Amino acid sequence: MGDPDGFGIDPAGLVRASSSHTDPADVDGDGIIEAGEYLPDWNANGNCAIGSGDEFDFRSAAEASDTAGAQWTDYAVLGNGASDGATFLFEFPIPQAGDPDFGDPHFINFVFGDYDVSPTTVDIDGEIVELTLQGSGNDGLVQAAFAGVPWPAMLDGQVTVTIIAPNEPYLAFDYALLDTSRLADADGDGIPGSIDNCPGTANLDQSDVDGDGVGDVCDSCPDDPNANQLDSDADEQGDVCDPCPEDATDDWDADGFCAPEDCDPDNGGVHPNAIEICDDGIDNDCDGTVDQRPDLDGDGWDECAGDCDDEDPTTYPGASEACDGIDHNCDGLLSEEEADNDGDLFTNCGGDCDDTNAAIYPGAPIECDPNADDDCSGVSDDLEAVCIGAWQQADCSCGSSSSLEVTTPLFSFLLLLGLLRRRFK
Repeated sequence: MGDPDGFGIDPAGLVRASSSHTDPADVDGDGIIEAGEYLPDWNANGNCAIGSGDEFDFRSAAEASDTAGAQWTDYAVLGNGASDGATFLFEFPIPQAGDPDFGDPHFINFVFGDYDVSPTTVDIDGEIVELTLQGSGNDGLVQAAFAGVPWPAMLDGQVTVTIIAPNEPYLAFDYALLDTSRLADADGDGIPGSIDNCPGTANLDQSDVDGDGVGDVCDSCPDDPNANQLDSDADEQGDVCDPCPEDATDDWDADGFCAPEDCDPDNGGVHPNAIEICDDGIDNDCDGTVDQRPDLDGDGWDECAGDCDDEDPTTYPGASEACDGIDHNCDGLLSEEEADNDGDLFTNCGGDCDDTNAAIYPGAPIECDPNADDDCSGVSDDLEAVCIGAWQQADCSCGSSSSLEVTTPLFSFLLLLGLLRRRFK
């Protein structure tokens, strides 16, 4: 009820009631008046009292118009017994068996200033209960106080706390809080630990930019909602904003990959996009294998295993050679049959019948040498039609027309006889 804002007072330059008139009201200088500190002596006359210029009212419009108890906070309640009967009404879902706090002790907590009535009691749903105070005796002292709430009072989902102060002339409330614990403020920022969004780190402004319920000063991702504050790699950067949520080094080797995807976060040459280096004993590409590359052509061999062309499934160690000028068995050599020793662009297995003579190959010009087969047709040049025709023409040109009739049949017969003898030798 109300809010823990130090009575809405900006304590800068304000002093407490004391004979020196110089002691600060905000003892620790953290910008908020909290339990253990003091209401200001506004006119610095040495006391906080009614009729001495120490009145103040810093209620917000909402607080001033409230009827459940916030209207009693953040201002000086002046007049003998003026605060007697002040009521704070707390409403909540009716407790059910199985609720996390069902049956647990509950407490009404107050932070108020200059409460001098002793004993200090309150009425909780008709039962008079004494408040336990933090301390008393100094003028204007701000105190934290608590009292146990009887469990039966909780069972209807409503608790009414009424102040009993018939003779109190000057009293100010900062806030009232119904909670399962006594008022505690471990970080000393004036915000009760049970409602402090950073209970271990002072943060008076309670700033929570991402609205996840965790204050910015202790939020591992202040700009990204992460109420569970999960930090898998314990690097104080929450998983939701950590570029490497499982790598405390945050890609220390700057290879663009984080552990555990990067199997060696200290080596920039090792990552899932790296090319496997054969025979170095390292899993360079983080695929779980060492010195093994993908078998791109599916022939059962990869480059590290000796496949000299991993895009050709017919090429791998032990493959059969083919007459195509390719080293299919990856031994670094071509067979003698595939060699082109004379540089005529034809191999033995490609039809070159004399790989020592660049003028002899399939389709080569025929020189009509009876001892050669220039075009590798399997027939010696002297029996090639082109050569037979040439000889006939030469024979006819050396006689007269009358002798042609005599000699031509004879020449043809002898030529045919020679051909037959070659064939049946």
